[in-house]
Amino acid sequence: MNRNARIALGVVAATLVTWVGAWFGLASHIEGRALAWIERERERGNILAYRALRIDGFPFTWRLIAEDYEIGRPLPMAQLLTGARLEATLLPWQLHDVPIRLPGRHRIERRDATGMTVIELEAARPEARLQLSSAGRIRALDVDLGDLTARVPGGAEAVKARRVHLLARALEPIDPTMREFFNLTLELDDVEPPPGLQAPFNQKLRRGEAEIGVRGDLPRGATPADTVTGWRDSGGVVELRKLTLDWAPLYISGDGTATLDRQNRPQAAFSVRVAGYAELLDALVQSRQIGRNQAMAIRAALNLVAKPAPGTGRNEVSIPITAQDGKLSILGLNLMNLPPMPLPTR
Repeated sequence: MNRNARIALGVVAATLVTWVGAWFGLASHIEGRALAWIERERERGNILAYRALRIDGFPFTWRLIAEDYEIGRPLPMAQLLTGARLEATLLPWQLHDVPIRLPGRHRIERRDATGMTVIELEAARPEARLQLSSAGRIRALDVDLGDLTARVPGGAEAVKARRVHLLARALEPIDPTMREFFNLTLELDDVEPPPGLQAPFNQKLRRGEAEIGVRGDLPRGATPADTVTGWRDSGGVVELRKLTLDWAPLYISGDGTATLDRQNRPQAAFSVRVAGYAELLDALVQSRQIGRNQAMAIRAALNLVAKPAPGTGRNEVSIPITAQDGKLSILGLNLMNLPPMPLPTR
């Protein structure tokens, strides 16, 4: 081996040794930052647990892997996400923008005064993105799942969707005029209902969209109940800016606002607009769920209040839905009483 070759080999070897040292040094730095962030989130009352935490991806990436993880918050509404594996790709120069993968099956648990709801999820494209502020607070969570399957544990029936996109954002700084501190957007494409539903409700939901904003003050009360009460008393409101469901033969759109009254009962005013009711009635007659004369009477009544929808010209019925003084009303008819929402005290 000539002198130039030995020099080149030495340079390569030194570069490799330096890079290996740099990779492991950065891996240790990233792990330390991640553990510090996890501890801060735990101090804020969030649940962050795992059986094992490690970093791999050598030699060109740093991937933080949590095995048998739990993420959630116990109050004011207990929610928990668990799964076998969570992967976060971390770059030392870009720790505030974190791509995430959630391979395998995951479980969402939600507990409230009425009991617990559990859903299992599995996606062919389990991708998400977490954005953090300079102080380490979560600014946004962008979840984009492809070919998602959702089912109740132990159940054979499943709901499938070609795509589910969820974007949740905490707004900082808060606009002093709008006082909006949180918003959420949900998009669904090609959702297949579980088998066994009767026509026409066994049809695919071609498109669903919802946009929600939360406005008001969010004081840090001594208890979650104090925080919710402070938000309510500041004029806090949940605004449904947009709701659309393209579920042939129906096309549903709506908007409205909701809050809590002084007794913590839901107080809301929504307008839901429904097009395609004539086709729906025809389908119900064909599937023998209602009689032909009954369908004709319902159609005649709806035609009296229907108006052409902007852009399509199809007849559209506007349905007001209100919650006031502890009563839920649709089209001015009281349907049920609404009890106060239980607020946790600790």
